[in-house]
Amino acid sequence: MCEKRFTQRKEEAQNPQSHKSLFQQIETICFTFLEIIFELSNFEIKMPEISRFFGIVIAMFAKDHLPPHFHARYGDDIGIFNIENGNLIEGFLPRRAIRLVQDWAELHKTELLSNWIESQKDNPDIKKIEPLE
Repeated sequence: MCEKRFTQRKEEAQNPQSHKSLFQQIETICFTFLEIIFELSNFEIKMPEISRFFGIVIAMFAKDHLPPHFHARYGDDIGIFNIENGNLIEGFLPRRAIRLVQDWAELHKTELLSNWIESQKDNPDIKKIEPLE
């Protein structure tokens, strides 16, 4: 949809009968581009939430890259954890949140690996996992 609107505005701007200056043509294209960026920045890609505890949200993308991992969000912080060893492999979380996520991952390693395998399929059925209590 964004691409269609951008192409339409671009064609309008380049229409020789519009009598727009080059500056006006560029301005129209730039404003359309900025509108599209604004719309996309307000669009949040949804990951299947598989668990939630103590303000931490655990999620997993379908067909995500190796190694097998899951995402943990705590407030504005996001971390990616290796399923095999529980290590934080990317991102940042406070130390306490990291320990809680690692404790949870250790308890549910088999279920996480099962979800990872399922997540690589065309129509994955990623299961919820019990929270840490």
